[in-house]
Amino acid sequence: KISGGGLLYVEADSSGADSWKLEPLVDLLKQGAVGVIPTDTLYVALCPLTTPSLLRFCLSYFKAASSVIA
Repeated sequence: KISGGGLLYVEADSSGADSWKLEPLVDLLKQGAVGVIPTDTLYVALCPLTTPSLLRFCLSYFKAASSVIA
């Protein structure tokens, strides 16, 4: 579902049985969106590698965030 802030939250089973739920996410990434996957130890950023400016943004953002945490 999409919340008021333009965020899309999807929960999928790790077995892949409901991977169809990820199709809207793939479409958004193809349009230039940034995805974040929380894990038990860190956050993983997703962005299309075909968009250099978005890739630079992701790298600089997470580099800056990691320097604050360290």
